[in-house]
Amino acid sequence: MKHAFTMVELVFVIVVLGILAAIAIPKFNVTRDDANIVKGKSTVANIQSGLVTHRTKRIMRGEAKYPATLDSAANNTEGEQLFTEVLEYPVRAKHSAGGWKKTSSTKYQFYINNSTTIEFTYDATSGRFECDSSDSNCKRYFLN
Repeated sequence: MKHAFTMVELVFVIVVLGILAAIAIPKFNVTRDDANIVKGKSTVANIQSGLVTHRTKRIMRGEAKYPATLDSAANNTEGEQLFTEVLEYPVRAKHSAGGWKKTSSTKYQFYINNSTTIEFTYDATSGRFECDSSDSNCKRYFLN
């Protein structure tokens, strides 16, 4: 007596796997975006903490200013080290999901995914590094 699967059983298994894949793949994409958002929030928190630490060190030396810039990286250059003035471990510029891009001496973009970016601005006078609160993506992902 031979033991084998019938065609109906094989089709049933394929249908079940197809349904599971249809459910799992969209959830995976959402989970990846959520991970990128958390990564971005963590980097912003580290930059803000680094700015406070940097200013505290300068106050101890008799200077009360925040750093003029966050780094000396070139604009729009992939692979450059960003935030070297305030982070012990700088971030490498990556112009894709979960990465940062320097767009000017005071502006940076964070990529949540390849189609959604949020712009952050550094103000050397106040020491603030934040996104524009009127931007819907800033509100949705970073100010909640």
